[in-house]
Amino acid sequence: MTNRRKRRLLFESLEPRRLLASNIALQQHPLDSADVNNDARISPHDALRVIDYLNSPPVHAATIGSFHDVTGDRKITTADALEVINRLNGGSDDRRRMYAEMRDAGAGSYQPPGTASDGHRSFFNQLGQNWNQFETDAGEIRDKLNEVTELPLGNPAAIIDKLNEINVAVETAEERIVNTLSSQNVAYRDVLEVVKGERALAELAERTVGAYSFRGVAASHADFSYGSHERNVFDIWLAESSSPTPVVLMIHGGGFVAGDKSAYHQQPLIDEFLNKGVSVAVINYRFQTNPDLDRPFNENDVTVLDSIHDSMRALQTIRHYAEQWNIDPDQIASFGSSAGSGTSMYLAFHDDQADLESEDPVARQSTRLTAVGALNCQFTYDIRKWPASLGIPQAWADDQLVHLKEDEFQILDELDFHDMMSADDPPLYVYQPHPNPDPPDLNLQGTNPGSLKNHIQHHPNFGVELKQRAELVGIPGAYTIIGHDIVPDDGEYERLIDFLLASFA
Repeated sequence: MTNRRKRRLLFESLEPRRLLASNIALQQHPLDSADVNNDARISPHDALRVIDYLNSPPVHAATIGSFHDVTGDRKITTADALEVINRLNGGSDDRRRMYAEMRDAGAGSYQPPGTASDGHRSFFNQLGQNWNQFETDAGEIRDKLNEVTELPLGNPAAIIDKLNEINVAVETAEERIVNTLSSQNVAYRDVLEVVKGERALAELAERTVGAYSFRGVAASHADFSYGSHERNVFDIWLAESSSPTPVVLMIHGGGFVAGDKSAYHQQPLIDEFLNKGVSVAVINYRFQTNPDLDRPFNENDVTVLDSIHDSMRALQTIRHYAEQWNIDPDQIASFGSSAGSGTSMYLAFHDDQADLESEDPVARQSTRLTAVGALNCQFTYDIRKWPASLGIPQAWADDQLVHLKEDEFQILDELDFHDMMSADDPPLYVYQPHPNPDPPDLNLQGTNPGSLKNHIQHHPNFGVELKQRAELVGIPGAYTIIGHDIVPDDGEYERLIDFLLASFA
């Protein structure tokens, strides 16, 4: 027996907005979003620059001299000026503001007291080194930004290439700091309070275990077990509300062989959802044991399908506790990147797998979703269908599967979530940032295997396949596919958060 729950995206009337040109996603300052005029400080002049733009917009939307998109929604509105004002007044949860706060407090030069433990001393020493390096990188990045301002507007490809280069540099610089914090399960807010002297260093030890959001909010339940394996756990933050709250599931990527739910702890997404009255869960799952498919499966192997079923069980477990946790079981969305996106789409597009006859109350829960987000995604896990989409020889897929037995191909059939899509499935958000739509050159595998693998697995054509299928069967959605210059037609739901929130009743 199947039970398909039909959810539709609710569209609302929003204020008039001035949309940016399609490839100006990086019109937000990469180092500090409120630094509109790129002078390395935040002042009322930044808000005034946005207001001037709105009152007298330039002929070219892609003006590079200033970074008007403060909120990062790829639109220029009065909200961007307000965000600067909030920043000046100490508000906003913006990640760049947190960096600025830590910099101004002296996080890079903080010296722990003599009574500090060796662990704390080592942590702050590493953090300081990372932070000083970030400041050095920031200087180089600002030089690149100045180079961008000198590029002619008539050469948008050069502008986009330079901005993408800057974005990669920023992400690399951020990663060192994030990894240092994540390794200790310490939040930015905790570090900032210690450096400012608002919290004793000894209290930081309380935050070295458990799960904490970007702003230091402790999970309502950390490492909550939903199965027998050590990786069958999730963290869940329950939003404060007098009525049942929607839930967003975050499922990490890593090719089903790596990754961890803690990757989301140091991202502002959790706090953004909580501030909107939405509960959040981040999920771990088992890793596959035959990832290269270089031999037939054995009975003890964990397959991709097993990993996905783990996340399905986590979803059912959360529904099982809906009343106890003040959760609305009919309003649950999911998203992830790479493996997390495929898992989310499998849950979204597969028939409801609730076993209503089971003695297990968790197994009786629905597996359907209200909305789904797919970032850096594939359109199917049946790689037999990839060559036609990518424009590469079919022999490539055959070579990958040569060791599998005939009956094992049933797993691939079950993982073809593209063909599962039908009109009563939930709204779909796709973000496919890979800029190169060319067919992968398989001859390059020996020289740059990492780059080639990313090009194949996150190819922009995969996003197009999902878009075409969704439109064919009538699933509403929003699509940003950089390699094919595709952005949402209506311009209203260009942020994952906005899209998911709009799907909740």
